[in-house]
Amino acid sequence: MTKKKHDLDFRDVVPVIDEAIRRLPNGDLRLSTSRFSLSHVCLAGFCAPDISERISSNYSMPSANEEIAKQFYEEVRVIEKIMEEMNIPNGPDLQALNRKAYAIQIWDCYAIPWRFHKETVYLIWSPHDLMGSPIIHSYPASYFLRALAEILEKHYNQAWKQARHLKYWRILAILVLIIIGFVLWAIIGKSLI
Repeated sequence: MTKKKHDLDFRDVVPVIDEAIRRLPNGDLRLSTSRFSLSHVCLAGFCAPDISERISSNYSMPSANEEIAKQFYEEVRVIEKIMEEMNIPNGPDLQALNRKAYAIQIWDCYAIPWRFHKETVYLIWSPHDLMGSPIIHSYPASYFLRALAEILEKHYNQAWKQARHLKYWRILAILVLIIIGFVLWAIIGKSLI
């Protein structure tokens, strides 16, 4: 499959994110050049938006958390502006709406979707609709930390189980190789006699 003219490889936009981090107030607390999609990493384990929230978002219903929504819009606008300045993705026929769609996708990859304000932690989901509004859930900081600890414990437990299984299969593979070695040694030894 060949790449289209305007296909964007998100590894190529790290300079955009580096510049956005410089331009935004507290940019290093809002964006990161992680190798993994931070929206997937940071939001996994928390209650995802339900269908009514998605519909409200698609119709640009205002958020109850206007300050956090304002941060989201600011970040997307800065990413979009830098992309335009750097001509990313390149092409004279690229429409502004396409650039905004790319900016939101880039935000999903590189934004830290957790915000802390007045003893509350806010989780931000980008809109599915280009003209939609972000979906923001809020949690008291103490609840968020407890939920995060439970999520981390679950991930650690899964990693520990996988490590045990891997160790088991490694030991089994070594035993099989030893047995095969003895069998081959016995066959070769008998044929030489």
